[in-house]
Amino acid sequence: MVRGRPRPRSGAADVRPQEPARTPPAAPQPADGAQEGAARPEAPPSRFGAERTAAFVDAVVAIAMTLLILPLMEAAGELGTEEVTAGAWLGHHSQQLFSFVMSFALIAMFWVREHQMFRRVERVDTPLMWFTMGWLLSIVWLPVATALSGQAPRATPSPRASTSAGWRWWG
Repeated sequence: MVRGRPRPRSGAADVRPQEPARTPPAAPQPADGAQEGAARPEAPPSRFGAERTAAFVDAVVAIAMTLLILPLMEAAGELGTEEVTAGAWLGHHSQQLFSFVMSFALIAMFWVREHQMFRRVERVDTPLMWFTMGWLLSIVWLPVATALSGQAPRATPSPRASTSAGWRWWG
């Protein structure tokens, strides 16, 4: 005897009725071939955090401002290889320096204005995010435009060319 119950005899049936085994309903199989039991990724949110967006904008603007100086850094290598004075170098690269300062100031003004705007933003929805990406595209393009304008030939013609053009107009 085991704890007050009679021991079943061999070949005798158990006195307690057994419940039929229940099988859980079959889970639908994922159509994309994912493993069963794997967590499905949630749909991306339609809104973005304003702080995270502002941090991303800050990073892109900082990189763009840093890229502005690279053409001047390349040109500064001339100071070590040739016998060029700093004054002569500044005069020779004045157009590049002017383009750098103007672009740096322009990006800085845009960045300050963007921070003033984002102070009031709590959440960024998808249209505002795409607008911000377009704005960042213009910021990222500025180092390229700056390098191109710094390398462009000067717009002021030589005195000889202006004199001959003047004579052609009068004559």
